[in-house]
Amino acid sequence: EQAAALGALITDKTRSALLGIHPIHELRVSPHRRTLQTMRPTATGLSMQPRVCTSLFEAGGIFESDPTYTSFVAKGGMPRTEMHKEFPTYVLPEDVDESGWYKGAPLGRETDDECRLRVATVASSLRAEAKALTESRQVVLVAHYDFLCGLLDALLLPAGAQGHPASGRFLHWRHYNTGITAID
Repeated sequence: EQAAALGALITDKTRSALLGIHPIHELRVSPHRRTLQTMRPTATGLSMQPRVCTSLFEAGGIFESDPTYTSFVAKGGMPRTEMHKEFPTYVLPEDVDESGWYKGAPLGRETDDECRLRVATVASSLRAEAKALTESRQVVLVAHYDFLCGLLDALLLPAGAQGHPASGRFLHWRHYNTGITAID
């Protein structure tokens, strides 16, 4: 229901004009099944093909843990054939293969600090894309709570700024399910 409501809002140009997000030029989505599903109503309503971005995954990755939550084993995520079958209009990157998309972290589960480094790379890429623009361009990202909170940190609290979290948990923002943040 949340995904349908989000899709209805984003695809309604009159209502979403308040957010300043139209026209939408590109859809990018995390490779987790739940985000791929969340993106579907928006993609369908806009008649667009979302681009799956394996760097947008949730903090921690996909893993199993022991009962004490001290030992982790990375899991691969949806294999390419399965993802293509369930989401045939989505553009899949080469790193989504038959072993899945998540290649794991050294300890089987990505730490918050490793996530911050990954998010910083995504933020740097977004900044470079924005700097190269010659006209306005709107990109919709559908990702995850901790990832989005970290991305907001990286984009809005420059390294070295007072309050910039260099490590640890993601505590500055609260980006709940199907929440919308528009960054200009």
